[in-house]
Amino acid sequence: MNPLLTYSPKHPSPNIGGYRCFFNGQEGDNEVFGEVANFNAEFWQYDSRLGRRWNIDPVFKAYESPFACLGGSPIWFSDLQGNEKLVFVGNDSRSQQLRKASERYYKNDPVIHLWAHGDPYQIYTGDNRTFINNGVEMNAFLSKNSEVYQKNIKDNKVSILVLHACQTGKGQDNIAQQISAELPLLVVAPSEDLHVYTTDPGKPYEYSFEDATFKGYGTVVGSTVQRDIQQKGVWNIYYKEELMESFDGTSKPIFQNPEQTIDKYEKIFQERHQNDTQTE
Repeated sequence: MNPLLTYSPKHPSPNIGGYRCFFNGQEGDNEVFGEVANFNAEFWQYDSRLGRRWNIDPVFKAYESPFACLGGSPIWFSDLQGNEKLVFVGNDSRSQQLRKASERYYKNDPVIHLWAHGDPYQIYTGDNRTFINNGVEMNAFLSKNSEVYQKNIKDNKVSILVLHACQTGKGQDNIAQQISAELPLLVVAPSEDLHVYTTDPGKPYEYSFEDATFKGYGTVVGSTVQRDIQQKGVWNIYYKEELMESFDGTSKPIFQNPEQTIDKYEKIFQERHQNDTQTE
């Protein structure tokens, strides 16, 4: 991105006396388009009055409309470079809560967060029309929809894929483990059902949304979620087909330093197989 085209209150425009940053951290292009935000990296315009773009989003396949900015949720997402979030659900009623969850989830670039339905053996849309059963099909999906995955493949790098899909990390030889064996991915997946609740849509994410993996039930009481946990769940981390680590299922799988995370598990993998190399 050209730094001369990036404006913020802390970094006023070098070309004018002040700054024109007003929507989603972007420059207001009032001279040409009126009250339209100019996202310079892709040079596309967003009209905050309509809640729509004026031209097609380069990652529109992940959204319901090619003119929907940030999946139709510009309040929750601040996207300086047109990055994606991946939602793999249908239009059935079961999928609506997952859509809401994806819209309100923390922005965690360049980690790939995929929202879908699932079980230990497959990932699928709620209307059961489309399935991902193996690494080949996941590769096809990510190659088509994920800019992060495309770039990392080109640069010969590993990506972190978080599966927000029920039970995809449950048991042995699950779909998450299989995908990690076949693709350059560190895959994070829930061992039990994924429970998502919106407690107060009028507040920011961290105060209004709960997600966790466990067997049981949850009820929204006021602005909190009361959980009836019959069996605790965990988020399992798979790398090169191996279970590397597990962490609390009520924690959110957010990775602030993806490269350091990948380096950590690559080191663990190498240490596990050090004797194999010496034997050879």
